[in-house]
Amino acid sequence: MSAKIFQLHKRSVYVFDAIQDKYSFDPSQTLFAISDGATQGYKSEIWAKLLVDLFIKSPVFDPEQLINHFTQAAKGFEAQDFSIKTDNPALRLAEERKK
Repeated sequence: MSAKIFQLHKRSVYVFDAIQDKYSFDPSQTLFAISDGATQGYKSEIWAKLLVDLFIKSPVFDPEQLINHFTQAAKGFEAQDFSIKTDNPALRLAEERKK
């Protein structure tokens, strides 16, 4: 299997690392996953990455099992260190509000 990835970002995103949408694939299983990182969500790029990686690691197609996967991903998301590392009070406040 061969795959080409084309990812188009919003005009406001100037660097690849800032794109919140994520994908993952496993050519040995002919399997891929994509997730839309919701722009207004808090750290949505991390959430999107957790979802696609979990699905590729253990793909499920049953709705109940998929809900269990989402629950696992939510626990992984909550376990992340989201401490705000800035001395700028305006940035700190904006980050706290979004959180």
